[in-house]
Amino acid sequence: MKVKEVIKFAFWVDGSGYSWEGTYAENVIEIKESELPKTANDYDWSWYELTEDNPEDSGKDLKIIVEFYSADDMPEHDEPIAKISKWVSDLYKEKFNAKRFVSFYEMGYTDAEFYDSAGNRHRDNRFIGVYGDPDNGFALAYCDSTTAEIYEQDIFEEIDGKKMLIDVETIITENSELLS
Repeated sequence: MKVKEVIKFAFWVDGSGYSWEGTYAENVIEIKESELPKTANDYDWSWYELTEDNPEDSGKDLKIIVEFYSADDMPEHDEPIAKISKWVSDLYKEKFNAKRFVSFYEMGYTDAEFYDSAGNRHRDNRFIGVYGDPDNGFALAYCDSTTAEIYEQDIFEEIDGKKMLIDVETIITENSELLS
C-alpha cells in the first residue's frame, strides 16, 4: 500500500516546553500494511544521524514525530492512520549506552585488592569492574583513567595467598540489581 510518511521535529528546551515544531520531510512510500509501526520500537530510526553528545547534557532535546497517512490525505486536515514518536535522547541512550562499565568500587568492593594477569596490583577499584549489558552479558574489564577506553581483561583477587581469577558470574549475581 502507498502511504504518506510525514516526519516532524519538535525542539524542546529544558523548562520552557517546545520552542518550535516543524515538518522535516513528507514522502509517499510503499509499505505493507503489516509493516506499519504500532510502536516507536517497530520503526527503523537509523536514518537519523546521531552526534556523540547526549542532548540531555545540554538541556535541549528533539522529539521526532512520524505520522502515516493514506497517500491522498492532507496531513494538515486529515488524521494519521499511525503515529509514533521518539526523543533523540532515547535514540542516543539506545546507541551509546547499550554497554556500560560498572566499577568494583560502585559495587562496594572498596577494600579488596585486585590484580591483572601479570600480577600487578590495580591501585584504584574505580577503574576495574565489568563491562557489557544485561542482554548480552558482562565481562571483566579495565577502564583507562586517562583515555576512558575500556579493555576486557582477566582480573584476579588474592585468596589464601593465591591469585584467583574473579568469577564474573558471581559478581553479576551479587550485583544483579545494580547491573540490570
